[in-house]
Amino acid sequence: MFPSFSVSNNDDLLQGFKLSPGVHTIAQNVANALLETYPEYALLDVRTPEEFVLGHIAGAVNVPLEVIKRKPQAALLPGRDLNTPILLYCRSGRRSLEAAHVLAQAGFIYLYDFGGVVTWQYGLSAGC
Repeated sequence: MFPSFSVSNNDDLLQGFKLSPGVHTIAQNVANALLETYPEYALLDVRTPEEFVLGHIAGAVNVPLEVIKRKPQAALLPGRDLNTPILLYCRSGRRSLEAAHVLAQAGFIYLYDFGGVVTWQYGLSAGC
């Protein structure tokens, strides 16, 4: 038989994860484990509202990249501050990484880009 290399629980998956300042790219399985383990993390979908309603990750807030570029503080969600860790995604990963850099320049501390929703394997919600 072939050995299994899959990680079965979030504790194992997050064992090497350390919250650190700056912009970071993380794997989607790590992002999913973070979302399940730390509900205080913010989840931003930086796609357009039209893309968002077609399918998004449950719990995501839609703050389009164009809004973030004009007004980065729009990503400051109610009850959150600049120290809140933010997980970002878009369709393919380009816009979310750009948004993370804009937010870093605006003073946000912990930014984690996990790429595009097109490869997300943990389910999507439709509608607003």
